[in-house]
Order: sequence, then C-alpha cells, then structure tokens
Amino acid sequence: MTANAPFDRSLGSFIKRLRIHSPIADEDADAIRTLPCRVLRLRQNSQLVREGDLTDRCVVLVSGFMHRFRFSEDGRRQILSLYVPGDPVDFDHLFLPVADDGLQALRDSLLASIAHSDLRKLMRERPAVADAITRALQVDSSIFREWILNVGQRDARARIAHLLCEISARLQAQDFDFENIPLPLTQDQIADATGLSSIHVNRTLKVLNAEKWIERRGALVMLPNPDALRELAGFDARYLHLDA
Repeated sequence: MTANAPFDRSLGSFIKRLRIHSPIADEDADAIRTLPCRVLRLRQNSQLVREGDLTDRCVVLVSGFMHRFRFSEDGRRQILSLYVPGDPVDFDHLFLPVADDGLQALRDSLLASIAHSDLRKLMRERPAVADAITRALQVDSSIFREWILNVGQRDARARIAHLLCEISARLQAQDFDFENIPLPLTQDQIADATGLSSIHVNRTLKVLNAEKWIERRGALVMLPNPDALRELAGFDARYLHLDA
C-alpha cells in the first residue's frame, strides 16, 4: 500500500469512465489525476467494506472485478451490482458514510483509495467534476433498477443472458474485450446475482451453450451471435447511458 501518492494510472481509468457519461475538460482531468490516493491490493474474495462500517474513503477499481452484496436474515447472499475496471465503486459513501452492504473482490483487484475530504474539496472547486460524479452515481442507480427487473421478471435463460450482455457492454465501453477475459463470476455468484439456484444456473448455462447462444472455452465465454443473445435477453443498453 502506498499512502497519499498520486496514482495516475488508476485515476486515468476513472476519468475515462466519467467521460463515457460526461464532458471532462483537460484541466478538470488533470485535477482528478493529482488527487492524493492510496493503492490497495485485494486478493480474490477479500472484503473491502462490511455492512455497518463507517467509511471515510472511497475507491476506484483499477483492475480486477468487485461486487456489492447483502445477506438475508437466513444467510442467503444477494449480489446487488458488479464493478469493472475504471468504475467508482462506493462513491455513494460520500453522502451515506455508514455502509449498508458489503464490497468484495471477485478476482485479485487493484484499487485507488481516495479520502472523502479530498474528493469533496475537488467537487466544490470544480463543478464539472461534481456533475460528472453525480451523473455516474445516477447511472449506477439506473443499473440497480435494471437488475431488479432482471431478477423479478425475466426467466432463467434471459436473466443469465442479460447479465452476460451487460458485462460485455460495460467492458467494451472501457475498451476491454469480454471474450478475452475470464468470466468474473463463478456459477454460484451468477446464481446470487440472478436469484437462481446454482443447480438451475448450471443447467441453464448448458442449454445456452448447447443451443449456441454462448460458447464456453474454459473460463472464457464467447458470444458467437451477440445480436441474437441481446434479443433473447431483452437487452437494451439504454440503461447504461453509454451514449450520454
């Protein structure tokens, strides 16, 4: 861990993510790059934040994958969201500092940690940055709403297909190729993200593979006909606001 040092590579990916949704002038981007950061390395399955924690920092995901989750009263886990490289992971803690869910690394991950006080100061001094961060939080809210629809109204094939389409679209927006990256979610994690049992997920993945909607190559998932898969999933990327 490196304390209070600029970490341009991580915040460069963050700027790129903000620019998907908002215009960021070069001088504002330079101000973001000079934010003091701590570099955090999380091993797979390590937990960054636990429900009830009081937070004074937030993080940008530089590499790897993370997820947000909550447990039910009987100990069942619901995955609430997935984060890909470049994403601001927990910027809601700027306004709600007591965590009401957990954050965990799905794979070995590298993070840039920023003090709330430093980020708030930058947002006060640079309204365009404040607008961009606010808009990024609104996009996260839009994704939450789509996940509710996915779990509540789609059948098993469409739920899983929709999740794969979203991961692919979000990685592509950050210039990553989904088909060259091992699927970040295990079978159990797909189950927890879609509200299905692990057995049901296993059967559904086999059907999707047998019917050529997807192709499995070890840990890679290929999408041989993405347009057809999006139709099966009812996937409309509008909720990701990639053309904002």
